[in-house]
Amino acid sequence: MVKLKHLSLSLSAIFLIGAFHVINTAPASAGLEEIKEAIVGVIRRPNVKLSLTVYRQNIQRLKNGRKALVWQKLPNNTKVIPGNILRYTVVGRNDGKAEAKNLIITQPIDSQTVYKAGSAKSNINAEVSYSVNNGKSFDRNPKIEVKLADGSVVKRQASPQDYTHIRWKFNESIAPNKQVKATYLAEVR
Repeated sequence: MVKLKHLSLSLSAIFLIGAFHVINTAPASAGLEEIKEAIVGVIRRPNVKLSLTVYRQNIQRLKNGRKALVWQKLPNNTKVIPGNILRYTVVGRNDGKAEAKNLIITQPIDSQTVYKAGSAKSNINAEVSYSVNNGKSFDRNPKIEVKLADGSVVKRQASPQDYTHIRWKFNESIAPNKQVKATYLAEVR
């Protein structure tokens, strides 16, 4: 109901703008066509909603004596201990009416964890990059400045311990009612 009232109010406002446009310009049909395109553009836009789920890796002993790796979904505020391996899963679902193009998902890496090198994955093709400066810049192979004993500063390859954020830049468009999934592993410090 509320959406319908909001839409009718918006259409009324656009109609008034269109009527004013018709009175003051020629040809009138060109102005109405622009208004129609603007309305369609607003109605047909992507709307990507993100959700984050965290899982803890557990090893279970099977009846035959073998061990199996299982992932346990963690509720909010669950306590973890150093050495626990966590899998972060970000799902982006396009609930809009148009394709989501050039989607970028950025996820901070918890300061109490260390990113597991090479673990970043996604269900569709994406460029993965990392930040070592709290998300200010990203690079596939970031570097950090290190101060040497003599006071000079050199740049060296950053290690996963230095990463503060991870970013997936999706190369494919996300169709309406479709989703992307990005995951990575981290170890609790």
